[in-house]
Amino acid sequence: DALAPRLDATLQQIIASHAPRDVAASPDHAALLDQWRADRRLDGRAIFMLTGCDIAGAGAYRCRHRQEQLDLHEVRSTVVSQYDDGVSLSAAITFDLGILHRVAYDQVIGAYIDLMRRMGRPVLFDTDDLVFRPELIGYVHAIRDWPAAELAIYRDGVERYQRTLLACDAAIVSTESLAQQVRALGQRAFVVRNALGWQQIERGAPLADERLQRPLPAADAPVVIGYFSGSATHDHDFQQAAPALRQILAESPHTRLRIVGPLELDPSFASFAERIERRDLVPLADLPAEIAAVDIALAPLELDNPYCQAKSEVKYMEAATVAVPIVASPTEAFCYAIRDGDNGMLARDTAAWLAALRALVADPARRRAMGAAARADMLERYTPAARSRQLLDVLAQLWEEYEPARRSASFNDVFLHSLDRLQELAILQEQTAAARREAERTASRLEEQLAVSRGEVEALRQLLDQIARGRVMRLLNALTRRH
Repeated sequence: DALAPRLDATLQQIIASHAPRDVAASPDHAALLDQWRADRRLDGRAIFMLTGCDIAGAGAYRCRHRQEQLDLHEVRSTVVSQYDDGVSLSAAITFDLGILHRVAYDQVIGAYIDLMRRMGRPVLFDTDDLVFRPELIGYVHAIRDWPAAELAIYRDGVERYQRTLLACDAAIVSTESLAQQVRALGQRAFVVRNALGWQQIERGAPLADERLQRPLPAADAPVVIGYFSGSATHDHDFQQAAPALRQILAESPHTRLRIVGPLELDPSFASFAERIERRDLVPLADLPAEIAAVDIALAPLELDNPYCQAKSEVKYMEAATVAVPIVASPTEAFCYAIRDGDNGMLARDTAAWLAALRALVADPARRRAMGAAARADMLERYTPAARSRQLLDVLAQLWEEYEPARRSASFNDVFLHSLDRLQELAILQEQTAAARREAERTASRLEEQLAVSRGEVEALRQLLDQIARGRVMRLLNALTRRH
């Protein structure tokens, strides 16, 4: 903090010495200094990010890509996977700010938030899915047929997400629709949209260049339409585009459908089976090559479903990485990302889906131009560099808001309270360990009893076998005597 004024003065001196007079005195000069000061607001700070959902790219987009953004501003950060790495409370509270990505509440998380608040250090809940409104889980089609016990576990997780959200100082979300859901609960929400990672961009670059430089295909050359499902929850979403897809496959024999990831395809597609390719879900790092293998990407979502409205524009970003044009449902996120007819197409109903697909299938030049526009937009708005200031501004704002709390925080009070909480957690951990040991002893006893039971069953089987053999022999002897 003491160094910042000296750096500020040095920067002004450099600009004054080396820039022309009209530039040094211009509004642009002042704006440059203002931006430089803004970018330095988290100098010397460290960010702790804990992800409770490290599957299907969620932890990458909301934490690891953020780490790349913070690296650009020389802000130190660390990412911990709650279930792979565990949570060290003593390590977590050494960081200046905390971000809890889809972390369900428990006593350890409650203690972490409490200790950070006492030290005047903000903690934020983070999500890019609507996972914190238990009253809305009926909109999740994938769980409707679950057994009651599994559904209860799911609901408990959602309730614990909400408890973490409300215990935090604010929330960071990926879409305005999600922000509205957070605000409806009385919690503050900041929209920090998703960004790609450098690895995705670097892997996609040669694939995009090759696509944009190769000769245009003939109008009747095969056209591959791709759908990429990241989880087994999108069957109803796919149905939004399904009637138009069937029509396109029927009227354009040169079209193909490629499905990557889990999806239960409607039986009405059976007549096109020889033109449909199914592929397994791939890691995020391999996704650019999979998308580059298609000519048109699809992103259908249910428009009257709050879970779908909360989804981000990740599918647009991923397709844009390899210059593949996309047709998407007009949710808030896709309307933010796509300029309809320029860098993608939006389709609200079957007629719009059919019109969009017909236009792209029939016109290779338009597919190329739209893919190129999407890639240019991705490079302008969705790289780590493009999104980094949005994240930095939110974190810096919260850090500055808590300055009075940090000034008034008593070291002794925080230290003694920390000891009390750590002691409580130590007792809880010992109780948990004791319960685990008892469960293991019970399981061992049951295994021993099961082994004894198996032995008894085997002995009984052998006895019955001997009895049966004896009866057969007696019968044979009787028959022999008769003859």
